[in-house]
Amino acid sequence: DESARGDYTNPDDGSYVSVPSPLGKLRNITREKVDVLLLRNSLPQHFHLQIDEVEYLESIGSGSFGKVYKGRFKGKIVAVKRYQVNALCAKSDVDMFCREVSILCTLNNPYVVKFIGASLQDPSQFSIITEYVSGGSLFSILHEQKRLLNIISKLNIALDVANGMNYLHNLPHPIIHRDLNSHNILLHENEQALVADFGESRFLTSLDDDNMTKQPGNLRWMAPEVFAQCTRYSVKADVFSYGLCLWEILSGELPFAHLKPAAAAADMAYRHTRPPMAITFPKDMTNLLQCAWHSIPDERPNFVTILDELGRIKETQANSLPSNGNTNFVFSDNQALTAESPSNTGRETPPLTGHVTALRTRWEMEAFTTTLKSSSMDDMKKQLTEYGYVVDST
Repeated sequence: DESARGDYTNPDDGSYVSVPSPLGKLRNITREKVDVLLLRNSLPQHFHLQIDEVEYLESIGSGSFGKVYKGRFKGKIVAVKRYQVNALCAKSDVDMFCREVSILCTLNNPYVVKFIGASLQDPSQFSIITEYVSGGSLFSILHEQKRLLNIISKLNIALDVANGMNYLHNLPHPIIHRDLNSHNILLHENEQALVADFGESRFLTSLDDDNMTKQPGNLRWMAPEVFAQCTRYSVKADVFSYGLCLWEILSGELPFAHLKPAAAAADMAYRHTRPPMAITFPKDMTNLLQCAWHSIPDERPNFVTILDELGRIKETQANSLPSNGNTNFVFSDNQALTAESPSNTGRETPPLTGHVTALRTRWEMEAFTTTLKSSSMDDMKKQLTEYGYVVDST
């Protein structure tokens, strides 16, 4: 800042080291104090909590904002998001905290994490208290626990998330999430999914709002128009992120796991690369995915349309289940294998491991069905060639 040099500074003096003006920092501090005061006045009284009312039990997560703890409040298990105010942070944690509280206190929906209250008095103890969701994040379930989900469970999770996003987008003052990914989808023990983490969210005041923050959220799930640093984008950016989450739920794989997040976002934005379609995806699901992550935002469906389509797909899959109730995999004649669709152009992606798993599981199921037809071990042996292959003798 030139104004910080002073009248007697020689611009050619090599000993001079440019330092930022303290005025900018003071302006930010003043603005943040105003934001906190406004929030204290506007937040309904029953949401005001004292941090010493919360008993901390254990740390269950962390991020750039601080840590998340499992705690106890008035006899109930809760989640406590403790902000760590950092004066050197490029993005104001206070601003993020105030925005998240102001959004959470307006939400009331079974598919969105429930807000209990916030501690606003001491900046060093800024905290957000929400319901505790015991099942953990979708990311943890898919990629850390590697839990196998049947097709109906996957569709139920997808429907829950779509219901939550549809609620956000159709409020009197619509909310754009801007950070929808598997880390921010939480599951109860009964596998009901909730949309969570509104630190990057904001109220959408106008469809022509061109004052959006550049590149908020996780790069791996980021819409191309957001990654390209466009300051005018809409709720359709959330639809793109949802499409990647839907693919992730169905495949059990991390989108572009072979790439770093920034490289994945760049490939999607500039090379129009999309994750590969598995042969286990129903054709209607493939079409829905390709629409959801369309490169033109206006061509993407809204969540009302997504809910209708997912409902039809779920009904079709439920009617296709085997009579024995096995719902691990559903195979039908209208499954798609699209390797050369326009949305798969760009950098090559490695084969989806889900392909191998699906084919192996299908073979095992068919082999098991075949062995049930055998009345004895001798009959079973007659069906094997010298190389161990099964020969259908019927």
